[in-house]
Amino acid sequence: MNNEALYIFSLKLKIADKAREGDFILNHIE
Repeated sequence: MNNEALYIFSLKLKIADKAREGDFILNHIE
């Protein structure tokens, strides 16, 4: 993998992580 692909991949992982975190928090508020 080149650096750009690696960067985009890790960025997607971070975004997915934040989305999961957000869902988790929302589920606990309700």
